Amino acid sequence: MALDNTTGAQSVVLEHSEFTSSSTASLLPFSTSLNSQLIPTMKSAYKYELADAAGVSRRTFQRWLKENRSRLSRFGVKPTTHLLPPRAVRWICLQYGIDF
Repeated sequence: MALDNTTGAQSVVLEHSEFTSSSTASLLPFSTSLNSQLIPTMKSAYKYELADAAGVSRRTFQRWLKENRSRLSRFGVKPTTHLLPPRAVRWICLQYGIDF
């Protein structure tokens, strides 16, 4: 454990030859972009699955999506689409705070 004299904070340094950033990347449920931002990876999901995860009825969820129809159309989502692509699922979860 090392003590930083400028801030008085303690930091722990792990020294292990097998512990690298590339080995930990496969353990995290996040993908790293070029900007080093952590973005959760998502899978395709049905609208009813997201509505259940949000704790609202399917009709209410449809109303939420109707408010953002132009944004969702950029992801290739039409009002009749049942299975949402991963990019749209990620955006919806971030927009509405759904833990999916």
